[in-house]
Formats: sequence, structure tokens, C-alpha cells
Amino acid sequence: MEIALPLGDASLVLKGNPWCSLSLQVGEASTNLGADTISVIVSRLLSNVAVSARKSCGVYQDNEMYWVLSLSEYHHTIYVQFPPLHRLLHIQSPSGDCIWRGILSEENWQAWKKTLSSCHASLRPSIYLDSYLDYLHYWLSEMGVPAWEDVLLTERIFYGANGLPSHLDKLHKQDEYRSRFTDLATCGWPWINLSAIGLLEGQLIVLVELPNQSPTGVEQTSVNISGPMQAISDRSFKLDGLVTNEPHCHGHGVVMQPWTA
Repeated sequence: MEIALPLGDASLVLKGNPWCSLSLQVGEASTNLGADTISVIVSRLLSNVAVSARKSCGVYQDNEMYWVLSLSEYHHTIYVQFPPLHRLLHIQSPSGDCIWRGILSEENWQAWKKTLSSCHASLRPSIYLDSYLDYLHYWLSEMGVPAWEDVLLTERIFYGANGLPSHLDKLHKQDEYRSRFTDLATCGWPWINLSAIGLLEGQLIVLVELPNQSPTGVEQTSVNISGPMQAISDRSFKLDGLVTNEPHCHGHGVVMQPWTA
């Protein structure tokens, strides 16, 4: 699936389903902004660009700024302003720089609404673990991560004084974690992050991260993916000799919702 949303002399281009990349096309130049499920991107572009009846992120050049969408992978963020007669879109890089700012005319917005509404009506968000792990496999392979035998998932990880992973809590095979993931993706969390920590004895370790709050009841959960920290990449993505999953360990833990299989 490919959708082009006009922005005057530029356009936003959506490619893929259910995992969708979003890029900014200006003439012959294309900038990959990041990705998410197509259902999340479509629904947030529709809802958050439509109205300003929500809390703003601040003021820029005498107009309130409103968050629209933050993306996984390349981690760009889109904001919108509502000055008289038109909308202004801002696209921000992960470092906070504005890489593009321009007018979304009423004519183009009406075209957006028609295209996105038609797409939204035909979509359901993916609630299945395999669809995200399949894409994670592709993405990590593109990064140069060596092949792994299996995927193991955990909901808690501890870090040592050096800031590196030192201990993994209970590990779950992909087969036994599927139903747990679907439960998480359908109980109202605003987001879930699948963070590839690295390779341990030839197996990919994935941390399942949740917000530090109760589920908010959102209709669609955004599932993000992220890769190993640079220090692990510098170790050829290997955790061997660095971490353990013994039952007793001291350190700083990132604790998820308690669960046992």
C-alpha cells in the first residue's frame, strides 16, 4: 500500500501495511521520518491535524503548537499549528531541529481527509506479536545484527553501575508470549515498545516495555520497536559475558507489569 498526501510543493508518503513507513518527499529528495502501524499513523493524522481542542505543547511565533504524531525507527515528530485560514505543519528531527515547516492548505486538508478516511475505514490495528517481530527481524538485519536462532522476551531488565544490562528476569519464548502480547495490545495501553536488547547465546533478547501508568483506554495501541544501545552494538550486539538471568541479582531494574506464564 502506498498513499501520498499533498503538502503544496511537498508530500507525505505512507508505504506498507500493517507496518508503515512515513517519508517527506520534496522534489526528488525523500526523507524517511520513521514508522508505525498504518492504522496508528492514519488515525493520528486524521484526528490530531483536524482540531486544536486539546492541550498544546507550547507557543511558537504567537501560535499554539500541537502534537500530531511521533514515529518509531527514525524518531521524527510532527506538530501542527492553527493560524487563521490554514494549518502549519512542523516536522522535527530526533535532535529537535525543524527539518520542514509549511502550509497545509484547506484544499489539501480536504484531500487528506478523503484519502485517510477511506483508508481508515478498511484498517484494523495489528494485535499480533508475530507481525512486529517479523518486521523487527528485517530491521535488525538491515542494521547488521547477526542471525539468531530464536526470540526470547522479558518484561524486566536490570542495569549495572556501568549503565549496561546486567540481569534479565524470566525469559519467555515467542510461542508462549503471543497471547500475553495480544492482551496487552487490546487493554488500552497508549503504547508498547519492543526493544531489542542484543544476542545472548545466539538468541535475540527483546524487552517488552509499557508506560509507567495504568491503561488509558485508548482505542488503538501504538507498538514501537527499537534497537540495541550503541555500547551493545560495539560488542557485535552480543550480551554473552555481560548479563545473567539467574534468579537473584542486584541492580537498577526497569519493571513491567507482573506476569508469569
